[in-house]
Amino acid sequence: MTKPKRIPYGIADYRRMRQDDMYYVDKTAFIPLVEAAPYYLFLIRPRRFGKTLWLSVLEHYYDINRAEEFTALFGDTYIGQHPTPERNSYLVMRMDFSQVNPDVEKVAESFEWYTSSVCRRFLSRYEHIFTVEERQEVLAAQNSEQRMRAIFDNVSRRGLQLYLLIDEYDNFANTILSTAGQKAYHD
Repeated sequence: MTKPKRIPYGIADYRRMRQDDMYYVDKTAFIPLVEAAPYYLFLIRPRRFGKTLWLSVLEHYYDINRAEEFTALFGDTYIGQHPTPERNSYLVMRMDFSQVNPDVEKVAESFEWYTSSVCRRFLSRYEHIFTVEERQEVLAAQNSEQRMRAIFDNVSRRGLQLYLLIDEYDNFANTILSTAGQKAYHD
């Protein structure tokens, strides 16, 4: 008798689910629809609807660093049998704004720290793509906005593509609104 697959309750890491042979409902047939959409896609669904897992699927599908894992991660899925030309062709930057401290007194500093750390991790993941000088240029920028701009400029200058995934985009804003009120939210 075969052991039943575990249900990945609370797990939204596609790679982990596949490596640990957890139960996964294949929704990769929607990837061609994502590619047919305009330049950005805005997913607004209820809580616990699978948005974070979907972003993880997209991250693993599009990331150039994961090309060698494609068969292991997607081989028996719809998209594994019908890959698109965009498969593993992007640098992927993923942000999760639930990591930003929503305390009104700390949100700006926390946002700056978090986005800067995302930039540093991005440069580390793709250090084989960027020169030392390009990485130093990004890290020397005054703030996260300038770091992001420097990354985007370097990606564009090299003719590469970047896929930006943002999870929990409204997390800290909603928390401020519900705990500190409309004035603090607008400020």
